[in-house]
Amino acid sequence: MVGERPQSAVSARGWSTDYAIYPSAKYSGAPPRPILLGANSSGVDGVQLLDWIVPDRVEVVSEGARSCKPIGERSSKFCIYMADRTTWVGRDRGDLRQAPPHRVVVINTDEPIITVSPEDTRHLTLVLPGWLVCRHAPIPEQLVFFQQPAEHVNFAAAREIMLALRACLDISQFSSVSSDLVAGLLKTLSGSGHVSLPHATRHSLSTRMELVKRTIAENYSDPDFGTEELAKILCVSPRHLATICAGVDSPGKLIRTFRLEQALALLRSPPWRDRSITDIAFACGFNSSSHFSTAFRHYVGCSPRQCRAQAEQHGNSQLLC
Repeated sequence: MVGERPQSAVSARGWSTDYAIYPSAKYSGAPPRPILLGANSSGVDGVQLLDWIVPDRVEVVSEGARSCKPIGERSSKFCIYMADRTTWVGRDRGDLRQAPPHRVVVINTDEPIITVSPEDTRHLTLVLPGWLVCRHAPIPEQLVFFQQPAEHVNFAAAREIMLALRACLDISQFSSVSSDLVAGLLKTLSGSGHVSLPHATRHSLSTRMELVKRTIAENYSDPDFGTEELAKILCVSPRHLATICAGVDSPGKLIRTFRLEQALALLRSPPWRDRSITDIAFACGFNSSSHFSTAFRHYVGCSPRQCRAQAEQHGNSQLLC
């Protein structure tokens, strides 16, 4: 896959815990001491690259971190590998799928995973921190290719970039060279440029806009939830978030509008009839009743109390203000 195999394992470096991809996993077979042919890491961005051989059949079972935090805010890692023999990967034994030789596979190490490699399999493994993946792939979950086919990805190009990284493994400038190659690899794996650009742009922006709306609906009641928090949850920069929302409204206005719409619904809801305006303000993510009243009057054209009174007068069926 990446050059000639060594004649003897004696000359190869031993396995180090510094390169453990799944520290809490259960191994059966060759690890924790496979044959490490070469390894390098970048202290700048946390990139690790390993060229290694499994001398015997090995099975790795990891329960993952199971963190509920967004990928960009937890210590997640992504493992991108290819092997010179067929391997198997999946979430459980009943869902193991074949990864053909030289096919790039992407795994989020925070997720439960099972991998099986036959004896004498050579792996080229790239380990990336979650924040770095988020920088180049705004929806990193879509990169996990063992879950579903990814026909839009140019696997041949991804393979060539992986081989280019291997060629740079032993050079002193690995950190600077690998940075550009990793960026190109992630863009390739996310499908950038492999379908017609107008269609791809419309499709991706539409999908991401739906994700924006869903995220707002799930977090609007948190008074600390704003544009920056929305961007962090979606693992995108505020500037990129603004691009996604550009055809609709600004991210901040989308959040404010959703909160006000929820407040409208509560004001005409019978179960909330005896609740104070302040309770409704806090339930919808506003920091104070005065701020809520000002925003509400500007949005609707009357105060929250007037709006509630009109809703009660007309049977909660219509707001006239």
